[in-house]
Amino acid sequence: MRILPEPCPIVPLGTDRGVSYLIDSRGKFWALEAEQFTRALLEELFADAPEYPRRCWPRDADGRRFDTHETRATLFLGCSRAGIIDARGAERAYGEFCTLLAKYGCA
Repeated sequence: MRILPEPCPIVPLGTDRGVSYLIDSRGKFWALEAEQFTRALLEELFADAPEYPRRCWPRDADGRRFDTHETRATLFLGCSRAGIIDARGAERAYGEFCTLLAKYGCA
């Protein structure tokens, strides 16, 4: 079951010991603690799809701002539902995946 509205540019990978792991809208791997999810960081995560959080979690009627609390809570839930991951191997696995994509011309 997907938690984030489709099609979401953020991929929640999982969580481990209070750290949420995800891939942002540009394909960058992130390991973040809860207090790091500020408005500025959320805007960074959605940098290639800035309209997405405003459309999915609007804070005002004209859709110019998004609700950071709802956005953050949904990302936490997505990582939680993705499950516990091996934090030590997560970044290495993501790097190897990117290497394979580049090698075969998919990136």
